[in-house]
Amino acid sequence: MGFASLNDVRSIGNLPDSTKLDDSVLEPHLKSAVRLLTKWIGNYSGATGEKKDRCIEAEACLTMYYALPVLNTFFTQGITTLQKEIGEMDFQFHSPEEMEAIREAWKDRAMDAVAEWMSQGDRHPIGWYAV
Repeated sequence: MGFASLNDVRSIGNLPDSTKLDDSVLEPHLKSAVRLLTKWIGNYSGATGEKKDRCIEAEACLTMYYALPVLNTFFTQGITTLQKEIGEMDFQFHSPEEMEAIREAWKDRAMDAVAEWMSQGDRHPIGWYAV
């Protein structure tokens, strides 16, 4: 598995603790994040220092990328209790278009965190050539 903990994900995503958002909701998304990051930069299990820190950030951001559609879904079970807990508050949920833009921002942040370790892929580096 990767380096990020569910607490790292909760911290970066400003998510509630496990008493309000069960770990089982986030765990599959963290696993998906590790798989995607491995595709991007290869096996990083031996990373240390700054690379490890950036991998943690990327894993947490990718977990948010994967989890947001689930987190944006409103579960009506317990809505009366929820209303009593928070009092007068408007609930705002994102449209599919807004959600996709937010998800892409998390993915972009993850890519930015590990960009220097990503393979060149489709990038075409500029080299020096004799004319």
